[in-house]
Amino acid sequence: MPIPSSLQKSLDATKVECIRLGSSGLRVSSPILGGMSLGSKQWAPCMLEEKEALELLKAAYNRGVNTWDTAAICSNGISEEIIGKAIKQLNIPREKVVILTECYYHVVEESGIMIHGAAVL
Repeated sequence: MPIPSSLQKSLDATKVECIRLGSSGLRVSSPILGGMSLGSKQWAPCMLEEKEALELLKAAYNRGVNTWDTAAICSNGISEEIIGKAIKQLNIPREKVVILTECYYHVVEESGIMIHGAAVL
């Protein structure tokens, strides 16, 4: 099946390699940006706070990294919120990014609870 010209133009302008995900036809960037370090230093000292995280996401997107991985467990969901803000604030068309996410561990509302060694905000 031929690729539409508008999609081909977008692919040609990509600065990183895009690869097909299995046989789905979905194309993801290689590399994929992991969102595990996006969130709050209250969760873990190594986390990038929102301002730094938005700068990182902008730089990644501008260089063609259009696939971002996160999960509810990443900083108790704050990573997912930051990615949503990046899409909105940077005016990234939603169809231009692939968001990967998982649900497994608990996300809690209370502060001060430890999950796998990380303090919940």
